[in-house]
Amino acid sequence: MKVEETEVYVWAAVDVETFELIQIEVSPGRSYLDALLFVKQVLKRCLGEPVVLVDRGPWYNWALNDLNRCESRRETWGNGL
Repeated sequence: MKVEETEVYVWAAVDVETFELIQIEVSPGRSYLDALLFVKQVLKRCLGEPVVLVDRGPWYNWALNDLNRCESRRETWGNGL
């Protein structure tokens, strides 16, 4: 997404059962550190033992492995391009 000629990334976490928005953030990058900080904020808002579903972005794997606090699965959405 571009905001005034600057490319930014939108991070969103949604409860897949209730469709409730858990967390949304915007960052200038999509690195391991960006993913780690976002996932940490999301997990603070979760009760019980959440299962985190993520897309194919490799930055999620590193962040989730580093946290090692919850089950996670990679999902493929869209046409896979």
